[in-house]
Amino acid sequence: MVSAPQNTSRRPEPAPFGEAPVPGRRTQGTGYGVVRHTGPETEVSFVSTALIQHLFQLDENLFPRHKVTASSGPYRVSQGILHVRAIGEWTIEMID
Repeated sequence: MVSAPQNTSRRPEPAPFGEAPVPGRRTQGTGYGVVRHTGPETEVSFVSTALIQHLFQLDENLFPRHKVTASSGPYRVSQGILHVRAIGEWTIEMID
């Protein structure tokens, strides 16, 4: 849930799941991000320039189902929505 005063010029609007990027061989972002992994369980490399970084798998209600990591490195992920929480730049790269 996000709220803002009535006089705020910016209005956040939810985007459909279909607009979440599907990771290619390498997906990059900055800050918070969502990536939709549509393939089978695979190994990914998660790298971030941030001191604080987390990678979660979300359930169908967008709640964290599984914390994948709080550090860089290769990890196995299953099909679904991956949520990156980082302060800085990050990269998810498919290894398999």
